[in-house]
Amino acid sequence: MRDTIEAEVAPIVEGMGFSLVELKLGLSHKQARVTVVVYRPQNLGIDDIAKLSRVIRPRLDLIEGLENVTLVVTSPGVDRVIKSRQEFAIFKGRGTRILVEGEADWHCGVIEDADEKTVVLETKNGTEALDIDRIKKARLDYTQEDPIVYANGNGD
Repeated sequence: MRDTIEAEVAPIVEGMGFSLVELKLGLSHKQARVTVVVYRPQNLGIDDIAKLSRVIRPRLDLIEGLENVTLVVTSPGVDRVIKSRQEFAIFKGRGTRILVEGEADWHCGVIEDADEKTVVLETKNGTEALDIDRIKKARLDYTQEDPIVYANGNGD
């Protein structure tokens, strides 16, 4: 069911200029709860969330077996725990803290690039390439970002 919902929701989210960060489905005996976490580098406001909700909701109503569904559309938050490899690429340009297996200290900086094997951070000491398979924990950390960029979302 989750894959069916994602197949319906992802093109809508991406077509409206956002990245689908996460889709969660909670099922109980009489109710379903779909949580859609979206992101874009520019500011994400309440009007954007409302617009996405208005467009996604009718699609969910057409999915068989999703009667009585609650939809929650949200942003990832400033200190989101990064849960998948794909999120490193989605959050390119954002500050992060990364803990690598076998190391005691966090690697802190801004995600410069990411692919399936490596995350490249721009740190105070230069560029660091981290093996994605060795990452134990990671979370967004806005304190690693340029305050002007973080304040208005685009550096203008």
